[in-house]
Amino acid sequence: MIRIHKYFLVILTGMAACGDSKPISISGDLAFPSDRECTLGGSSPCNEAVNGIQGEWVWTPTPTSQCLDGSPTGFGLRVGSDIRQVVIYLEGGGACYNPWSCENIFTPKFGEEDFGDGKHTGIFALEDEKNPFRTWTQVYIPYCSGDLHSGSVPFGEGYEGKAHWGYQNISLVLKSLVPSLKDADKIIVAGSSAGGFGASYNWLRFQKAFHPVPVDLIDDSGPFLSSQYLPSCFHERVFKLWNQAPALPKDCSECFNTSESFVAPLEYTLRYLPQRRYALLTSVNDFVIRSFFSFTLDDCQQWDSTKSPKYNSQAFENSLEDYHQRMAAYDNSFIYETKGDGHVLFFDDFSDGIRSEQSGIKLYDWINSFLYEDSVQNVLVNRSR
Repeated sequence: MIRIHKYFLVILTGMAACGDSKPISISGDLAFPSDRECTLGGSSPCNEAVNGIQGEWVWTPTPTSQCLDGSPTGFGLRVGSDIRQVVIYLEGGGACYNPWSCENIFTPKFGEEDFGDGKHTGIFALEDEKNPFRTWTQVYIPYCSGDLHSGSVPFGEGYEGKAHWGYQNISLVLKSLVPSLKDADKIIVAGSSAGGFGASYNWLRFQKAFHPVPVDLIDDSGPFLSSQYLPSCFHERVFKLWNQAPALPKDCSECFNTSESFVAPLEYTLRYLPQRRYALLTSVNDFVIRSFFSFTLDDCQQWDSTKSPKYNSQAFENSLEDYHQRMAAYDNSFIYETKGDGHVLFFDDFSDGIRSEQSGIKLYDWINSFLYEDSVQNVLVNRSR
């Protein structure tokens, strides 16, 4: 079983115990790669373009990137028969915020040997005619930083000496991706679970990097909930632990130290990019995300529990209704819900994958509407009891 399947189990078990998140201390005036982003037509230095191969995955190492254990990572690129349409996928795989969770996260590293011959299931299945992305050029960004692709803590200065460098790793990847994808005319940034959260955190910088190419986003199973259903102590703890400040818009006052700081970056980006589209795919009783959020119950009094507290399925369903009502203020935000407690809809490990169906609408058809049609219909589970 290749890695893209395994990580869903990790986020469930990897959240079963949580220690108190303490502020990290970064020494000196650290210069971040994100301080000088590579952009189309920009002045900051970029790398040489990657020589991709149509139909085959090519692994590109990313020097000075950092996984949890300090080792470098990279990214995979497979050129499609359609070179102008690109999907950039951010991998998921739990989170690292205390000794137990860090020990049980899927991997503290991800190199070429871990990538192997690449990814070939779900949205990466070239032989599946229902796959909306089968002809697209595809990018696979691994996840080995334990920080939802949003951290800026170098190795040796994070939790127990680890690195939470996910946000900076993407800056380093962009140095190669931007010149490699300069001929694209449509880009989708996507991610599942932790990668769905990460895709949302990084959406604005991807759009700025590739401007004027339109960059839309599909967040698979990474819902940003309001403080009514996710206490603000969650954001407060991970914000400090992973040093998320570089990942948040500096002029977004509500993104820092407010009760809604968790969902605020997404809402800021929806306002900043009114012509771009955002989609959340989710099961209404997602068992993994419920486990992930359960440690925030009772204002994070459950944070140190050695067993996964129970986040009531009805409460989670209510949180998605609250999410939908909140996002109704934005014409560029859409949602596809499906029944059940499955996790991730791009792949069929714990759901029906892209063949999921709700209200007579197949997910693969809905994604095609999101990609190509002017009008997109929200698909919601009937909540009448």
